[in-house]
Amino acid sequence: MTLEATLRTLHVKPGQLPFAHWVGVVVLPLATLVSCNVRETAPIMQQTPADASARDSSEPVSGTAQAPAPLPEGPTKVVVYYFHGTVRCQTCLDIEQYTRETVFESYFADLMEGTMEWRAVNYEVPENRRYSSDYKLSMPSLVLVREMGGFPADHKVLHETWNLVGDYSGFAEYVRIQLQTFMREEQSWNSRKPL
Repeated sequence: MTLEATLRTLHVKPGQLPFAHWVGVVVLPLATLVSCNVRETAPIMQQTPADASARDSSEPVSGTAQAPAPLPEGPTKVVVYYFHGTVRCQTCLDIEQYTRETVFESYFADLMEGTMEWRAVNYEVPENRRYSSDYKLSMPSLVLVREMGGFPADHKVLHETWNLVGDYSGFAEYVRIQLQTFMREEQSWNSRKPL
Protein backbone atom coordinates (compact mmCIF):
# COMPACT_ATOMS: atom_id res chain seq x y z
CA MET A 1 0.00 0.00 0.00
CA THR A 2 1.44 3.37 -0.93
CA LEU A 3 1.60 6.34 1.43
CA GLU A 4 -0.99 8.19 -0.65
CA ALA A 5 -3.38 5.22 -0.54
CA THR A 6 -2.91 4.91 3.22
CA LEU A 7 -3.62 8.61 3.70
CA ARG A 8 -6.76 8.35 1.55
CA THR A 9 -7.86 5.38 3.65
CA LEU A 10 -7.32 7.39 6.84
CA HIS A 11 -9.00 10.48 5.29
CA VAL A 12 -6.05 12.62 6.40
CA LYS A 13 -4.12 15.27 4.50
CA PRO A 14 -0.55 16.12 5.56
CA GLY A 15 -1.35 19.82 6.14
CA GLN A 16 -4.19 19.03 8.53
CA LEU A 17 -2.11 17.81 11.47
CA PRO A 18 0.83 19.23 13.45
CA PHE A 19 4.00 17.21 12.84
CA ALA A 20 4.11 15.42 16.21
CA HIS A 21 0.49 14.38 15.83
CA TRP A 22 1.17 13.40 12.21
CA VAL A 23 3.93 11.03 13.34
CA GLY A 24 1.75 9.45 16.02
CA VAL A 25 -1.48 9.18 14.03
CA VAL A 26 -0.25 8.43 10.52
CA VAL A 27 3.43 7.48 10.42
CA LEU A 28 3.54 4.96 13.26
CA PRO A 29 0.42 3.07 12.13
CA LEU A 30 1.77 3.15 8.56
CA ALA A 31 5.08 1.76 9.75
CA THR A 32 3.18 -1.02 11.51
CA LEU A 33 1.47 -1.86 8.23
CA VAL A 34 4.81 -1.85 6.42
CA SER A 35 6.47 -4.01 9.07
CA CYS A 36 3.73 -6.67 9.07
CA ASN A 37 5.90 -8.78 6.79
CA VAL A 38 8.91 -8.49 9.14
CA ARG A 39 10.37 -11.85 10.02
CA GLU A 40 12.56 -12.93 12.86
CA THR A 41 16.25 -12.42 12.22
CA ALA A 42 17.93 -15.66 11.20
CA PRO A 43 20.71 -16.92 13.48
CA ILE A 44 24.25 -15.85 12.71
CA MET A 45 25.84 -18.38 10.37
CA GLN A 46 29.22 -19.36 11.73
CA GLN A 47 31.07 -22.64 11.87
CA THR A 48 31.60 -23.79 15.43
CA PRO A 49 34.30 -26.21 16.63
CA ALA A 50 31.55 -28.83 16.96
CA ASP A 51 30.72 -28.37 13.28
CA ALA A 52 34.37 -28.81 12.33
CA SER A 53 34.75 -32.01 14.36
CA ALA A 54 31.51 -33.40 12.93
CA ARG A 55 32.83 -33.37 9.37
CA ASP A 56 33.79 -36.61 7.64
CA SER A 57 37.11 -37.86 9.02
CA SER A 58 38.12 -39.06 5.55
CA GLU A 59 38.18 -35.45 4.36
CA PRO A 60 41.77 -34.24 4.04
CA VAL A 61 42.82 -31.63 6.59
CA SER A 62 45.05 -28.89 5.31
CA GLY A 63 47.82 -27.40 7.45
CA THR A 64 46.91 -23.92 6.24
CA ALA A 65 44.12 -21.73 7.55
CA GLN A 66 40.91 -21.88 5.62
CA ALA A 67 39.70 -18.82 3.77
CA PRO A 68 36.88 -16.98 5.54
CA ALA A 69 33.38 -17.80 4.39
CA PRO A 70 32.09 -15.52 1.65
CA LEU A 71 29.73 -12.74 2.66
CA PRO A 72 26.06 -13.54 2.08
CA GLU A 73 24.67 -12.10 -1.09
CA GLY A 74 21.53 -10.02 -1.20
CA PRO A 75 20.33 -6.66 0.00
CA THR A 76 21.87 -4.97 3.01
CA LYS A 77 19.74 -3.27 5.62
CA VAL A 78 20.13 -1.80 9.07
CA VAL A 79 17.76 -3.03 11.76
CA VAL A 80 17.30 -0.82 14.81
CA TYR A 81 16.37 -3.09 17.72
CA TYR A 82 15.18 -2.01 21.13
CA PHE A 83 15.49 -5.07 23.34
CA HIS A 84 13.41 -4.87 26.52
CA GLY A 85 12.26 -7.16 29.30
CA THR A 86 8.77 -8.26 30.22
CA VAL A 87 8.53 -5.86 33.18
CA ARG A 88 9.23 -2.33 31.96
CA CYS A 89 10.05 0.78 33.96
CA GLN A 90 9.30 4.32 32.79
CA THR A 91 12.92 4.78 31.66
CA CYS A 92 12.67 1.67 29.45
CA LEU A 93 9.46 3.00 27.93
CA ASP A 94 11.07 6.43 27.37
CA ILE A 95 14.10 4.90 25.62
CA GLU A 96 11.81 3.02 23.25
CA GLN A 97 9.66 6.09 22.58
CA TYR A 98 12.63 8.43 22.05
CA THR A 99 14.31 5.96 19.72
CA ARG A 100 11.16 5.26 17.70
CA GLU A 101 10.48 9.00 17.29
CA THR A 102 14.09 9.71 16.27
CA VAL A 103 14.21 6.83 13.77
CA PHE A 104 10.84 7.65 12.20
CA GLU A 105 11.47 11.41 12.03
CA SER A 106 15.05 11.16 10.71
CA TYR A 107 14.99 7.98 8.61
CA PHE A 108 11.42 7.70 7.34
CA ALA A 109 12.57 7.34 3.70
CA ASP A 110 14.96 4.51 4.65
CA LEU A 111 12.15 2.75 6.52
CA MET A 112 9.81 3.06 3.54
CA GLU A 113 12.51 1.84 1.11
CA GLY A 114 13.21 -1.18 3.29
CA THR A 115 16.88 -0.31 3.87
CA MET A 116 16.11 0.18 7.57
CA GLU A 117 13.73 -1.50 10.00
CA TRP A 118 12.59 -0.70 13.54
CA ARG A 119 11.88 -3.59 15.92
CA ALA A 120 11.03 -3.59 19.62
CA VAL A 121 11.69 -7.09 20.96
CA ASN A 122 11.10 -8.64 24.39
CA TYR A 123 14.30 -10.62 24.90
CA GLU A 124 12.94 -12.44 27.96
CA VAL A 125 10.32 -14.52 26.14
CA PRO A 126 11.59 -18.00 25.19
CA GLU A 127 11.58 -17.48 21.42
CA ASN A 128 13.77 -14.35 21.74
CA ARG A 129 16.23 -15.40 24.46
CA ARG A 130 18.94 -16.07 21.89
CA TYR A 131 19.30 -12.30 21.40
CA SER A 132 20.72 -12.01 24.93
CA SER A 133 23.65 -14.23 24.00
CA ASP A 134 23.94 -13.05 20.36
CA TYR A 135 24.39 -9.42 21.45
CA LYS A 136 25.60 -10.00 25.05
CA LEU A 137 22.62 -8.18 26.57
CA SER A 138 22.41 -7.86 30.35
CA MET A 139 19.72 -5.14 30.39
CA PRO A 140 17.33 -3.42 27.99
CA SER A 141 19.45 -2.13 25.12
CA LEU A 142 19.38 -0.36 21.79
CA VAL A 143 21.26 -2.36 19.14
CA LEU A 144 22.00 -1.59 15.49
CA VAL A 145 22.31 -4.70 13.32
CA ARG A 146 23.54 -4.86 9.73
CA GLU A 147 21.85 -7.65 7.83
CA MET A 148 23.27 -8.94 4.57
CA GLY A 149 21.14 -11.30 2.54
CA GLY A 150 18.82 -11.71 5.54
CA PHE A 151 21.55 -12.68 8.01
CA PRO A 152 23.18 -10.56 10.74
CA ALA A 153 26.65 -9.53 9.61
CA ASP A 154 27.60 -6.87 12.16
CA HIS A 155 26.12 -5.11 15.16
CA LYS A 156 26.70 -2.26 17.58
CA VAL A 157 25.19 -1.87 21.06
CA LEU A 158 24.46 1.78 21.90
CA HIS A 159 25.53 1.86 25.55
CA GLU A 160 25.04 5.61 26.13
CA THR A 161 21.24 5.55 25.75
CA TRP A 162 20.72 5.05 29.50
CA ASN A 163 22.95 8.03 30.33
CA LEU A 164 21.08 10.34 27.93
CA VAL A 165 17.47 9.37 28.64
CA GLY A 166 16.88 12.56 30.69
CA ASP A 167 18.02 14.74 27.77
CA TYR A 168 15.70 14.16 24.79
CA SER A 169 17.64 16.31 22.32
CA GLY A 170 20.99 14.81 23.38
CA PHE A 171 19.51 11.31 23.18
CA ALA A 172 18.08 11.94 19.69
CA GLU A 173 21.37 13.43 18.48
CA TYR A 174 23.34 10.46 19.86
CA VAL A 175 21.05 7.96 18.09
CA ARG A 176 21.22 9.93 14.80
CA ILE A 177 25.04 10.14 14.90
CA GLN A 178 25.38 6.43 15.71
CA LEU A 179 22.99 5.51 12.88
CA GLN A 180 24.77 7.80 10.40
CA THR A 181 28.13 6.25 11.30
CA PHE A 182 26.76 2.71 11.12
CA MET A 183 25.12 3.40 7.75
CA ARG A 184 28.34 4.94 6.37
CA GLU A 185 30.12 1.74 7.38
CA GLU A 186 27.39 -0.11 5.47
CA GLN A 187 28.61 1.45 2.23
CA SER A 188 32.03 -0.14 2.74
CA TRP A 189 30.35 -3.50 3.46
CA ASN A 190 28.39 -3.24 0.22
CA SER A 191 31.57 -2.67 -1.77
CA ARG A 192 33.15 -5.94 -0.55
CA LYS A 193 33.20 -8.78 -3.01
CA PRO A 194 32.47 -12.35 -1.92
CA LEU A 195 35.52 -14.62 -2.10
